[in-house]
Amino acid sequence: MLQMLVLFTAKHEQSQEMLTQLFNRAQELLIGQNDKSAISYDSLCKLFKFLLHQKVEKVVDSAMEICKHATKKWRQQPQLMRSVALHIIPELVQAESDMAAIKTRCVCLLNMVVDVWTPCSSDDTSVNELLYLPFRIAHCCPDRQGKRHELWLDTWQNFLTASEVIQMHHEQHLIEQVWPQVAILLSNCLVIRDGVKQQQECEQWPVQLTFNWMQSLFVRLFAHDNPVVKRLFISNFMENCVEVWQNWEEQDSIRTDVDREASFACAPAFWRFVLDFLLRACNDPALFKHAHRARFQALLTNFLVFFLAFKFANSDQERVLDELVAAMKEAVFGEATNSHSPDALLSMLQIFQSSSLKRAASSASSKDLLSEAAVDQLRFLLDVYAMQSFSQAMRTKMLHALSHALTGGFATASTFTLSALARVHCVFPISSLITDGGEIILQLLAWMKVPTALGRPSILSASLASALQTYLIPQVEGNPEEVVLSPTQLARLLLFTAEVTRDSETHHIDKKLGHQGNVKVLLRAPLSALLPKRLEPELSSTLLVLLVAKFEEQVQELLDSCASLPSKVRLWLGKVSSEADESESGYHEKDDAIELVKSAAFLLSQLSTHKMNTTGELDEMSALDALCDELSRILAAAANRKVFDLALAARCLSIIGSNAAAVDSLRAFESGRILPLLLSLDTSRRYSGKLDAKCAISLATNKWVLLYDVMKSSTFVDTKFLQTTYDACVDALPTAGIDPLALIQMVNVLSLTLSQLASPLSNCKNGIDQLNRLLEEVWMAYTDSKAKPDVLTRAVVTCVFQPVFLLLDELKGTMQHWIAEFIRFGSRHRPNVIFHLACRLCQTWRAHPASALSFADELVELLLYKEPVIDEREQLTTDTSYPVQEFQGSFPTGNSHAQMATIVNHAKDRFVRLVVLSFLNDVVVESSAISTKTQDLMDAVFTRLVELNVTPEWQKQHMLNSDGFGKKLRSWQALCVVSAHVTKSQLTTLLPILKTAFAVPQLPSVRYYMELFGMRLATKYSREICSGVLLPMLRDPNLMPQVGASVLLVSAYLANCKLDEKKLDIDCGELLETMLPWLNTSHGYTRVLAQYLLATILPRHIHQLQQSFSNTPGLRFLEGTARYLSNNKESKRMLRRQAHKLEELHPDYESSLLGMLCSGFISKFGELLPRDEVLCFSEQLKTAMNELYAQYQLENFAPAPSRGNASSSGIKVANGALTVQRKIDTMTLLLEDRLPAAMQATLINGGRTLNARQRPRQPIIVCASLVDKIPNLAGLVRTCEIFNAQKLIVPNLRMTEQDVTFATVSATAHKWMPLKEVRPQGEDLRQALLCWKSEGYTIVAVEQTDSSVSLADYTLPRKMVLVLGREKEGIPVNVLQFVDVCVEIPQFGLVRSLNVHVSGALVLWEYTQQQLMSGALKSTL
Repeated sequence: MLQMLVLFTAKHEQSQEMLTQLFNRAQELLIGQNDKSAISYDSLCKLFKFLLHQKVEKVVDSAMEICKHATKKWRQQPQLMRSVALHIIPELVQAESDMAAIKTRCVCLLNMVVDVWTPCSSDDTSVNELLYLPFRIAHCCPDRQGKRHELWLDTWQNFLTASEVIQMHHEQHLIEQVWPQVAILLSNCLVIRDGVKQQQECEQWPVQLTFNWMQSLFVRLFAHDNPVVKRLFISNFMENCVEVWQNWEEQDSIRTDVDREASFACAPAFWRFVLDFLLRACNDPALFKHAHRARFQALLTNFLVFFLAFKFANSDQERVLDELVAAMKEAVFGEATNSHSPDALLSMLQIFQSSSLKRAASSASSKDLLSEAAVDQLRFLLDVYAMQSFSQAMRTKMLHALSHALTGGFATASTFTLSALARVHCVFPISSLITDGGEIILQLLAWMKVPTALGRPSILSASLASALQTYLIPQVEGNPEEVVLSPTQLARLLLFTAEVTRDSETHHIDKKLGHQGNVKVLLRAPLSALLPKRLEPELSSTLLVLLVAKFEEQVQELLDSCASLPSKVRLWLGKVSSEADESESGYHEKDDAIELVKSAAFLLSQLSTHKMNTTGELDEMSALDALCDELSRILAAAANRKVFDLALAARCLSIIGSNAAAVDSLRAFESGRILPLLLSLDTSRRYSGKLDAKCAISLATNKWVLLYDVMKSSTFVDTKFLQTTYDACVDALPTAGIDPLALIQMVNVLSLTLSQLASPLSNCKNGIDQLNRLLEEVWMAYTDSKAKPDVLTRAVVTCVFQPVFLLLDELKGTMQHWIAEFIRFGSRHRPNVIFHLACRLCQTWRAHPASALSFADELVELLLYKEPVIDEREQLTTDTSYPVQEFQGSFPTGNSHAQMATIVNHAKDRFVRLVVLSFLNDVVVESSAISTKTQDLMDAVFTRLVELNVTPEWQKQHMLNSDGFGKKLRSWQALCVVSAHVTKSQLTTLLPILKTAFAVPQLPSVRYYMELFGMRLATKYSREICSGVLLPMLRDPNLMPQVGASVLLVSAYLANCKLDEKKLDIDCGELLETMLPWLNTSHGYTRVLAQYLLATILPRHIHQLQQSFSNTPGLRFLEGTARYLSNNKESKRMLRRQAHKLEELHPDYESSLLGMLCSGFISKFGELLPRDEVLCFSEQLKTAMNELYAQYQLENFAPAPSRGNASSSGIKVANGALTVQRKIDTMTLLLEDRLPAAMQATLINGGRTLNARQRPRQPIIVCASLVDKIPNLAGLVRTCEIFNAQKLIVPNLRMTEQDVTFATVSATAHKWMPLKEVRPQGEDLRQALLCWKSEGYTIVAVEQTDSSVSLADYTLPRKMVLVLGREKEGIPVNVLQFVDVCVEIPQFGLVRSLNVHVSGALVLWEYTQQQLMSGALKSTL
């Protein structure tokens, strides 16, 4: 009606005024401030579309105004934007015939979008409404020849298509389909050279595609909720960038010809995107999970290296590294971050270790290098965050990266202030400086000596001298704003002003640099040389002692300046104790004074010991002894002294007592003098003040430290003192509180006293009860402790499990109870408890092996224990000095036993089961004549392990790396070790159980150790194993193939060892003849194994028979069998590939702990697994079989035609080859006797085209090769049979024959429906599609694409192949390339897809309905 009105008014000039009013009203409704809810945007835009088509005057300008308004209000009125893009845009673009006018109009329309465009955030999906307008322009804009698509449109169309999917969808499979378009855009635009700039300009849309547009896609992808998807696309992005930059670097001749305006990598937006968003997106611990950690770390580091190298070469930007460091800090530790990923920070820091980045930095300007502020930020990252909370392994790697940042050419030491150098050097612990041969300290020393621009030596020495004067001489006049360095910083700077030399003269720092024992670090000059002589009297003694204490014993030339230390300590003690100010300021002053006294005491003990050891002079040691006597008198007068005085005196004594050389030489530390004093010291008093409470805790802790040091250094302590110390420990345990420091020393003292008093205490009246109560007290104190450091755990275990306790029969039950309690506690909370328990028990059992017999059950439990897998980032205190993980070895040859012993020691220091296995292994090695009880121990362990393997739970099948699998693996490893001392009587008793255990199917890793165990026992007790296990199992025709293979291998090894012995204890002929029937087994691998083994051994047996008894019955059969195996081509190839494998087996060695460790590796799950190369008769033989089969196929069958040569003749040949199997059960189709004979014959001969009702099949093939769920396939079989389809393509025919669910759901339809197998892997599916195309079929896919048509509007071809996709993922892109048309089912709900079976059924019904309406198919009704 509206169109009729417009046509009428257009033909009558007097109605132009009415038309103008109509235009104005419509424009007012669209643009004005009206009630938008009552407006139909679609109808009004259709009006303008019609007017534009009629070329009515002034409508174009009005339409442009409406487009401008729609772009401005795209967020508030998305319906208007859609309607404008759908109706007005096509007419505006196509209305002009002049190409220049079209381009001008397109530019105008696109500028409207650009004016309101801002890169969206990750959760802003409404941007697609704005992108809809340029998307419509891309589809409607013609080129000069009138085509709808042009090269210069492809770039933008790909971008808009990708944006539509990425912004609207989160499904991985949908994003993966458009990612190749994004990757191509990124690769083409990341680096653009000037030579191709002009060519690309003609391919661009009127608006250039800049990184600002692309950024929105990456922001969306990198903020995905699924970490797997997030890691995938971040990795793809970085890989694409690295590939482009690598190509750029390889073309050295044109590296400078980069268009900085057009290249994404040169755009400021790309720089900010990497720094502000990419680094933050990578700060996600989930991205570095397990197997992906190393790869993603390396990729992130590599990306940043290439990014910075490109930035150095193609940017005038300054302070590049400074901005990167600031971005790293913000990304990992910024206020907006929710997590702190150590792996992310490490990956970012490791860029400084890249040699390529070092080369790029060497040619960069000094303004691009790290400034002092940036280095300070790096120092802050490590000092405040990493060193406080990250694992030891992470800290070590980060410190290594920091050293490269300083010394790798990224920073110049001469440009830094002394305070900045001091701060960054103090980040490195001494332990990290001297590891790896002192690599870090040597690098830093070389870096500090880099000359300045004037050619003079570094001015560090002069600056350090000035800093020392400022620190030691406060009266000297200087800049009031000058930074005063701390004694720790000054001491570290003194260390780093040293030089590396091999001279052994004075001033050396006694620190070994790793393995370089001959390398010494010397001070360039004594400390006194840095200070003017005239200022020596003005030195502050207090500050000097603090400095020297921090520098420890490294500055021995200061000895003369510190000769009056004892008097200074007495002076400070008196001064500090006289001050009783409890104010806040007084509290801090006392803290400083305590630190000063402790430093002085430590330095005094070190210097006195050094003087005594080097010169033999005892003057300083005598002065130290007198000072200790004075400190002891302070403790003796405890009732009259303040707790502060007592704590300070005890702390000084404990510091001196930690020096073993000093304790040996001081009379004050003799046990008879100091023990009564310490035992009489009351530490149970309570104090109210903050300082007094702190001092009371320190006093109690240092009391037990002193007691431990004195008792440890004394070979004899009076029994009275021991008993008094024991009573004091018992009384103090309940008062230990939650502080572990005091408890550690208390338990250590108790352990020393129990080692001397355990036997007398247990023999006295009620001694057992007293010990039980004591152990309860120790355990309660341990569990009540707030923190349980490893040193406390070790001390408690050592204390509770005294050797005397484990040897006493009266305490057997008590010890079993506590072993179980410790294992239970460690399994729930702390695995280190069980490790220390195993070490302590095995330490005792090594000395007294017979005592372990009482704890056989506990020993087996420890053998089967597995430590939980703890992530590296959670191992905050783990010592990583031993490379335990992933060690590998080989069979020992030559002088490699030392190396193998190192491997064993490293492994034993980590795993409980290896500690116990080592004990069992060492008992065997160390004992030449095993005692009866030791043999009983071996028998008990052997019996328990074998019986465990036949329990119902252990006979179940378990998955790899499951708990059940691990227990089986560890039990057979233990049996291998124990098998060396199995007795004949014990074996005879357990033969039936052993046979049952050997018949249980196991995974290859477990089966490997079972075979070693069997071979070791078979060679030792041949008659018993052969008659009781091997022969009965070989004669069992129903033995599982895997078990049969193991029995064959053990039998062959036994026969190979015994054939050449003159005195045979077994009948090798009987054994080999029992193996012969296995040549006919149906299992391929077992049959080939039997062929190989018999081909290797049987000839020797035949030669012996021929020489001894030429008329032996059955000899001809044996000769014929051996001759066939010898002449058969495949058998000869197998023998050649597996030659000498039997001779390479060494079960005695490989069953030992050393052999298992050297032939295995520790997996990431903490299991000791055999390496692939030692599984010689499983994985290697299967590989050889596959290679032989491939060779057989190559020799006897013509290769299938390649995809590229799909000629007509080739298609005919492939037509039969593509059909792997065909499931047509003709006997079932006959319906027994219900069909006449003529129909039966027709069905048998023409089953391809007729069904059971003699109706011709419809020419539609349903291809369900991508469908992987059984119910869906079964439903499709039923649907195809109902609609009489020609055939159904399935991925695997075996499921139709064996799967119960398939038979149930299909309701016997699979018996009537032709099925064909086409696997989705490889080229099979694509070759099948090509084959069907050559036969005249149209390939139709059910998929939603940008070019798909609605099923309601599409006439399906009569001869067609219907391709169905996977659930969720749909049809892969590589398959879609072979599809002729994609149809989609109209949808009106919220869910975006149907079940694949339902989709196939709907299309099949639509196809059948169209065939019925066309008359090609007659109804059965």
